[in-house]
Amino acid sequence: APTIDISDASAVRSFQQAIANSGSVMNFKPDDFSLYQVGTFDVETGELEPFVPPSRLIVGSDGDYRKEIADA
Repeated sequence: APTIDISDASAVRSFQQAIANSGSVMNFKPDDFSLYQVGTFDVETGELEPFVPPSRLIVGSDGDYRKEIADA
């Protein structure tokens, strides 16, 4: 589902946490998920400026987030 984050780094952290959450579908099959930035959103005007093509930020198979977050 689309989400709004303050920065790319914040979005990546949220994605990593979702993969690390043992109760989530993303944790069960992390290789099936990728995080894309599809545009920018202006909270004051409600304007969405799409990115064509969308920008892939991270892939679930990029690392072992379950271990990295548990070790943190």
